[in-house]
Formats: sequence, C-alpha cells, structure tokens
Amino acid sequence: MRKLLFLCVAALAVGGIAASGASAANQWVPPKSLSWYWQLQGTVKTTGPQANADAFDVDGFGTSAATVSQLRAAGHHTICYISAGTAENWRSDYGQFTSSDLGNGVSGWAGEKWVDTRSPNVRSIMAARVQSQCAAKGFDAVEFDNVDGYDNGSGLPLTAATQLDYNGFLAGTAHAAGLAAFLKNDVAQVAQLAPQFDGAINEQCGEYDECGAYSAFLNADKPVLQAEYAGGSGFCTSANAAGRQAALYNLNLDGGTYTPCFSGSSLTPRPAGGTTPTPPPAQGGGTTPTPPPAQGGGTTPVTTPGAQHHKPATKGRHPKGRTRGARGTARGHGKTHGKRHAKKHARKHGTKHGTKHGKKHAAHRVRA
Repeated sequence: MRKLLFLCVAALAVGGIAASGASAANQWVPPKSLSWYWQLQGTVKTTGPQANADAFDVDGFGTSAATVSQLRAAGHHTICYISAGTAENWRSDYGQFTSSDLGNGVSGWAGEKWVDTRSPNVRSIMAARVQSQCAAKGFDAVEFDNVDGYDNGSGLPLTAATQLDYNGFLAGTAHAAGLAAFLKNDVAQVAQLAPQFDGAINEQCGEYDECGAYSAFLNADKPVLQAEYAGGSGFCTSANAAGRQAALYNLNLDGGTYTPCFSGSSLTPRPAGGTTPTPPPAQGGGTTPTPPPAQGGGTTPVTTPGAQHHKPATKGRHPKGRTRGARGTARGHGKTHGKRHAKKHARKHGTKHGTKHGKKHAAHRVRA
C-alpha cells in the first residue's frame, strides 16, 4: 500500500498537478534582477517602496485567491510561502500527518515538529499544499521553507542525501503545477540544488558571511533574494555588486521595516488568469528603475484573511543556526516561517544555539 502511495506521489510530481490550468509551458521565469517584498503577517502593505516591487512573497495558507488576484492586477508576481519541512498544528492539513511522519519538536516552537521527508505521505501532503494553497490561488511561485531538517536535530534518520532527494522532489512538484520554485536557505546544498530551482531566498547571509555560496544561482542568471534584519543598509554595497536582490526587514516580517537596496521596477498590470512567462533578462540587463511613490501613494492595501497577529516570541537560533524567527503563538492562524534558520549556523559557528544568533528570528513566524 505504501509503495502504491509513493508511486502516486511520484506521478504527481512528474506528470503534473495542473488542476488550476497552469503548466510548465507557461511557468514564470524569475529574472535575476527581481525586486521583491516579503510580508508573512498582517495586512499586506502595497504602498510605499513595496508598491514598485516586482514580486510579493506572502503566506500561502493565509493569503486568499482574491488577494493574489489584486496583487497581480497591480503588476506584481506572487510567491507562495509554505513550510515544507515541518508540520504545524495550526495548519488546516495537520491531521493528515501520521505519528510516524513526525520527528522532534522544532526547538522553541510549541505545536511544530520536523517531518520525515522520506515519507510518501509527507510528500503527498506537500504536493497537495502546492496545488491547493499556491497553484489554485493563482500564485506564480513557491517558497519552500525548512528544507534542511537533516541538519537540524529532527530526531529522524535524515541525511544530506535524503534532503537533496526531497528538495528535488519539491522543485519538481512546483514545476509540474506550473510554478517557479525558490529554495530557502539550506546553504550547504545550494550548489547542488541550483540547477533544479528557479531562484533562492536567504536570510542573513551578509551578517554571517555566507553569501558566496549563491554564486551558483547568480552565474545561472537566477535571482538571489537576500533578507537582512540588522546593521542598517551596510550590506547593500556588496549585495548590489554581486547582483543579489537584498533588503532590510524587521524580524516580524509584518511590513514594519522595508528598506530595499535596489530601486523599484516598472510594473505592467497582468490579467488574473494564468501566469505571463518572463524571459531571463539579457546579460547586463535588469529592471527599469522607478522612483518610490510619493508618501501616501501606491495601490490599495490588501488584507490577508484570518490574519490575527500576535506579538512574536523571542528565541535564540536553534541548533544549527538561524532560528526561525518568531512566529508567535498564533496557533490556529498561520504562524509562519521562522524555523528555517535554526540549523545552519550551529554547524558553521560550532555552537548549538549560539547566543549570537539569538533574537534575530524571534519574530518572523508569527504570522497570524
């Protein structure tokens, strides 16, 4: 029975999950010069400098199809955030995980556990998330978070090899649904995964001196979206020189801080149905700079349904690095993305919770 289920899941990834009408044929190709805005909790802000961002990265579960349609109508591409490496008990599909699918709790986050990424059931759930929370709502791409459980004290027999296999499965699943795929963190495997993903998102590579790994994406003319949470905008010089699309955010990712290193881009409103393929920019090309709108200008704010936000809890970055940001205690709402960080740095800096990694993530996850 489990073998049959595995074959079905594999067929979905290879054969396509195109119920929404999307297909690999019209999949969005993110340009290397992609300007972006990231908000995972609160009413999505669309005025100010974010009004000119090419792409908005927002929570998949907490964002409605109507919100995605409004963003698209204003000319923005949309990236769907989902946690692909953990089970969060406030998500609507949590009951589909079996006890054997679950590993240790994610340090510092009650109600969230690492999942066995080898499990056919886990893969089936994630494939369904890509379809129902991302493709069906009209998103252009998926941001896969927490895709390095093998390096995070998951309590499961995961290895670097099983992680590569799983992450490849995720990229294939997104492509089969007609969506671009963004790799979140997992810096140690960036070079091996770059050929399968369409872009990368990293938190604090400037602060922790690990941005160099992303040359694997940049050399392939794929975007590297860099988020920093401290140090003002001092990281902009190196990011701009390398071609990374960097911006300063606050830990809550609630729109409270957004200072991009890049200038805005010219936007062209797009129809609500289907994605509009965008060819990679010519070498040396990029988006056309557009000055930020005058204060108070921009598009009408879009509200993310069911987003009751909670003050983020502070935490130090778990074993192996950057801790996942504070998702707060919003159980039934969609706390979001924090954990991602939890691991990578312990490996690199030699300490398991590294106080230095401390609060920085104390916030993101909150999400409502």
